[in-house]
Amino acid sequence: MKYAVLPPALGLAVALGIALVVVERGDGRGGGPAPTVRGSASPARDPREPSLPVGSPEPVRARVAPSPPIRPEPGATRSLEVLLAEAGVDEDDGGAATPAELRLRLVRAIRGTFGTDAEKQVAMRAALSSSGARADWNGKAAATFAPWALGLGGDAAVQSDTVRCFQAGCEVRVVFPSRVAFERAAARFRTLHEEDPWHGGRALTPPEPGDGESLSAYWMVLAPDPGE
Repeated sequence: MKYAVLPPALGLAVALGIALVVVERGDGRGGGPAPTVRGSASPARDPREPSLPVGSPEPVRARVAPSPPIRPEPGATRSLEVLLAEAGVDEDDGGAATPAELRLRLVRAIRGTFGTDAEKQVAMRAALSSSGARADWNGKAAATFAPWALGLGGDAAVQSDTVRCFQAGCEVRVVFPSRVAFERAAARFRTLHEEDPWHGGRALTPPEPGDGESLSAYWMVLAPDPGE
Protein backbone atom coordinates (compact mmCIF):
# COMPACT_ATOMS: atom_id res chain seq x y z
CA MET A 1 0.00 0.00 0.00
CA LYS A 2 1.25 3.47 -0.88
CA TYR A 3 0.83 6.49 1.38
CA ALA A 4 0.58 10.03 0.14
CA VAL A 5 3.07 12.41 1.63
CA LEU A 6 1.53 15.76 2.53
CA PRO A 7 3.38 19.00 2.77
CA PRO A 8 4.20 20.04 6.42
CA ALA A 9 1.75 22.97 6.55
CA LEU A 10 -1.11 20.91 5.14
CA GLY A 11 -0.37 18.02 7.55
CA LEU A 12 -0.54 20.36 10.56
CA ALA A 13 -3.94 21.70 9.49
CA VAL A 14 -5.34 18.19 9.04
CA ALA A 15 -4.08 17.19 12.51
CA LEU A 16 -5.77 20.17 14.14
CA GLY A 17 -9.03 19.35 12.39
CA ILE A 18 -8.97 15.77 13.64
CA ALA A 19 -8.28 17.01 17.20
CA LEU A 20 -11.29 19.34 17.08
CA VAL A 21 -13.53 16.48 15.96
CA VAL A 22 -12.33 14.29 18.83
CA VAL A 23 -13.02 17.03 21.42
CA GLU A 24 -16.54 17.62 20.12
CA ARG A 25 -17.38 13.87 20.16
CA GLY A 26 -16.14 13.18 23.70
CA ASP A 27 -13.94 10.15 24.07
CA GLY A 28 -14.25 9.16 20.43
CA ARG A 29 -16.81 6.41 21.00
CA GLY A 30 -19.85 8.69 20.62
CA GLY A 31 -22.45 9.54 23.21
CA GLY A 32 -19.88 9.76 26.03
CA PRO A 33 -19.62 12.63 28.46
CA ALA A 34 -17.77 15.74 27.52
CA PRO A 35 -14.28 16.08 29.00
CA THR A 36 -14.02 17.82 32.35
CA VAL A 37 -11.88 20.90 32.28
CA ARG A 38 -10.02 21.60 35.52
CA GLY A 39 -9.14 25.18 36.10
CA SER A 40 -10.41 28.51 37.41
CA ALA A 41 -13.42 28.84 35.12
CA SER A 42 -16.53 30.13 37.00
CA PRO A 43 -19.92 28.36 36.75
CA ALA A 44 -22.53 29.79 34.43
CA ARG A 45 -24.32 32.84 35.87
CA ASP A 46 -28.04 33.42 35.64
CA PRO A 47 -28.38 36.29 33.13
CA ARG A 48 -31.20 37.73 35.31
CA GLU A 49 -28.85 38.37 38.23
CA PRO A 50 -27.03 41.73 38.25
CA SER A 51 -23.29 41.66 37.59
CA LEU A 52 -20.98 42.36 40.52
CA PRO A 53 -17.62 44.13 40.28
CA VAL A 54 -14.57 41.90 40.26
CA GLY A 55 -13.56 40.99 43.79
CA SER A 56 -16.98 41.74 45.31
CA PRO A 57 -18.17 39.29 47.99
CA GLU A 58 -21.11 37.02 47.27
CA PRO A 59 -24.46 38.54 48.37
CA VAL A 60 -25.89 37.12 51.61
CA ARG A 61 -29.63 36.41 51.89
CA ALA A 62 -30.94 37.81 55.18
CA ARG A 63 -33.22 35.66 57.34
CA VAL A 64 -36.17 37.61 58.67
CA ALA A 65 -37.44 36.34 62.03
CA PRO A 66 -41.23 36.42 62.62
CA SER A 67 -42.42 39.36 64.70
CA PRO A 68 -43.55 38.53 68.26
CA PRO A 69 -47.23 39.08 69.01
CA ILE A 70 -48.09 42.54 70.28
CA ARG A 71 -49.24 42.45 73.90
CA PRO A 72 -50.49 45.22 76.18
CA GLU A 73 -47.75 46.77 78.27
CA PRO A 74 -47.87 46.08 82.03
CA GLY A 75 -50.12 48.56 83.76
CA ALA A 76 -51.95 49.55 80.58
CA THR A 77 -55.58 50.39 81.25
CA ARG A 78 -58.10 50.17 78.45
CA SER A 79 -61.67 51.33 78.36
CA LEU A 80 -64.38 49.31 80.04
CA GLU A 81 -66.07 48.78 76.66
CA VAL A 82 -62.90 47.15 75.28
CA LEU A 83 -62.48 44.92 78.33
CA LEU A 84 -66.09 43.74 78.22
CA ALA A 85 -65.85 43.13 74.47
CA GLU A 86 -62.75 40.98 74.98
CA ALA A 87 -64.63 38.98 77.60
CA GLY A 88 -67.56 38.51 75.21
CA VAL A 89 -69.82 40.71 77.33
CA ASP A 90 -72.38 42.96 75.62
CA GLU A 91 -73.46 45.54 78.16
CA ASP A 92 -75.99 47.29 75.91
CA ASP A 93 -78.60 44.61 75.28
CA GLY A 94 -81.69 46.65 76.19
CA GLY A 95 -82.44 44.36 79.15
CA ALA A 96 -83.41 41.48 76.88
CA ALA A 97 -80.77 39.00 78.12
CA THR A 98 -81.99 35.85 79.84
CA PRO A 99 -80.65 34.75 83.27
CA ALA A 100 -78.55 32.11 81.52
CA GLU A 101 -77.01 34.72 79.20
CA LEU A 102 -76.27 37.07 82.10
CA ARG A 103 -74.53 34.28 83.99
CA LEU A 104 -72.57 33.27 80.89
CA ARG A 105 -71.19 36.80 80.51
CA LEU A 106 -69.77 36.64 84.02
CA VAL A 107 -68.27 33.22 83.31
CA ARG A 108 -66.58 34.61 80.18
CA ALA A 109 -65.07 37.48 82.15
CA ILE A 110 -63.81 35.07 84.82
CA ARG A 111 -62.16 32.86 82.21
CA GLY A 112 -60.93 35.72 80.04
CA THR A 113 -57.29 36.75 79.57
CA PHE A 114 -56.39 40.41 80.10
CA GLY A 115 -53.26 42.55 80.05
CA THR A 116 -53.17 43.22 83.80
CA ASP A 117 -54.75 41.99 87.02
CA ALA A 118 -56.47 45.34 87.39
CA GLU A 119 -58.14 44.97 83.99
CA LYS A 120 -59.37 41.48 84.82
CA GLN A 121 -60.85 42.63 88.12
CA VAL A 122 -62.62 45.53 86.39
CA ALA A 123 -64.03 43.24 83.69
CA MET A 124 -65.27 40.65 86.19
CA ARG A 125 -66.99 43.19 88.41
CA ALA A 126 -68.49 45.03 85.43
CA ALA A 127 -69.91 41.81 83.99
CA LEU A 128 -71.48 41.12 87.37
CA SER A 129 -72.92 44.57 88.09
CA SER A 130 -74.19 45.09 84.52
CA SER A 131 -76.52 42.12 84.94
CA GLY A 132 -78.88 44.18 87.14
CA ALA A 133 -79.51 44.36 90.90
CA ARG A 134 -80.88 41.41 92.89
CA ALA A 135 -81.10 42.62 96.51
CA ASP A 136 -83.10 39.64 97.77
CA TRP A 137 -79.95 37.51 97.59
CA ASN A 138 -77.90 39.79 99.88
CA GLY A 139 -78.78 37.94 103.08
CA LYS A 140 -77.89 34.43 101.99
CA ALA A 141 -74.80 35.69 100.17
CA ALA A 142 -73.52 37.24 103.41
CA ALA A 143 -74.23 33.98 105.22
CA THR A 144 -72.18 32.15 102.57
CA PHE A 145 -69.17 34.48 102.65
CA ALA A 146 -68.74 34.56 106.46
CA PRO A 147 -67.67 30.89 106.93
CA TRP A 148 -65.18 31.16 104.06
CA ALA A 149 -63.00 33.54 106.06
CA LEU A 150 -63.00 31.11 108.99
CA GLY A 151 -61.93 28.31 106.67
CA LEU A 152 -58.95 30.34 105.47
CA GLY A 153 -57.33 30.56 108.90
CA GLY A 154 -57.38 34.31 109.36
CA ASP A 155 -55.62 35.15 106.07
CA ALA A 156 -58.69 37.05 104.85
CA ALA A 157 -60.83 39.78 106.42
CA VAL A 158 -64.30 39.98 104.89
CA GLN A 159 -65.89 43.43 104.71
CA SER A 160 -69.47 42.34 105.22
CA ASP A 161 -70.89 45.79 104.48
CA THR A 162 -69.72 45.47 100.87
CA VAL A 163 -71.97 42.52 99.97
CA ARG A 164 -73.90 43.25 96.76
CA CYS A 165 -75.98 40.91 94.66
CA PHE A 166 -77.01 41.02 91.00
CA GLN A 167 -78.82 38.82 88.52
CA ALA A 168 -75.55 37.01 87.64
CA GLY A 169 -74.34 36.57 91.25
CA CYS A 170 -72.96 38.33 94.32
CA GLU A 171 -69.68 39.84 95.51
CA VAL A 172 -67.92 40.95 98.70
CA ARG A 173 -64.63 42.79 99.23
CA VAL A 174 -61.92 40.91 101.11
CA VAL A 175 -58.65 42.32 102.53
CA PHE A 176 -55.43 40.30 102.87
CA PRO A 177 -52.50 41.48 105.03
CA SER A 178 -49.82 40.56 102.46
CA ARG A 179 -49.14 38.96 99.11
CA VAL A 180 -48.15 35.75 100.85
CA ALA A 181 -51.46 35.69 102.73
CA PHE A 182 -53.36 36.29 99.51
CA GLU A 183 -51.61 33.45 97.67
CA ARG A 184 -52.19 31.08 100.59
CA ALA A 185 -55.86 32.06 100.86
CA ALA A 186 -56.34 31.76 97.08
CA ALA A 187 -55.04 28.18 97.15
CA ARG A 188 -57.39 27.24 100.00
CA PHE A 189 -60.30 29.11 98.44
CA ARG A 190 -60.38 26.67 95.54
CA THR A 191 -60.78 23.71 97.87
CA LEU A 192 -63.39 25.08 100.30
CA HIS A 193 -66.12 22.54 100.95
CA GLU A 194 -69.79 23.56 101.09
CA GLU A 195 -72.78 21.41 101.93
CA ASP A 196 -75.48 21.77 99.28
CA PRO A 197 -74.63 25.34 98.16
CA TRP A 198 -77.46 27.44 96.80
CA HIS A 199 -75.24 29.25 94.29
CA GLY A 200 -73.75 28.12 90.98
CA GLY A 201 -70.06 28.37 91.80
CA ARG A 202 -67.51 30.74 93.31
CA ALA A 203 -64.73 32.95 91.94
CA LEU A 204 -61.92 35.18 93.18
CA THR A 205 -60.82 38.36 91.38
CA PRO A 206 -57.14 39.28 91.03
CA PRO A 207 -55.94 41.48 93.90
CA GLU A 208 -55.27 45.21 93.93
CA PRO A 209 -52.79 47.06 96.18
CA GLY A 210 -54.08 48.46 99.45
CA ASP A 211 -52.48 50.24 102.40
CA GLY A 212 -48.91 49.18 103.10
CA GLU A 213 -48.42 45.53 102.14
CA SER A 214 -52.13 44.70 102.15
CA LEU A 215 -54.09 43.61 99.10
CA SER A 216 -57.81 43.54 98.43
CA ALA A 217 -59.85 41.35 96.11
CA TYR A 218 -63.48 40.26 95.65
CA TRP A 219 -65.07 36.93 96.31
CA MET A 220 -67.97 36.09 94.04
CA VAL A 221 -70.72 33.53 93.93
CA LEU A 222 -72.41 32.88 90.61
CA ALA A 223 -76.16 32.69 90.21
CA PRO A 224 -77.54 29.15 90.09
CA ASP A 225 -77.27 27.60 86.65
CA PRO A 226 -80.77 27.80 85.09
CA GLY A 227 -80.14 24.51 83.33
CA GLU A 228 -79.72 22.53 86.56
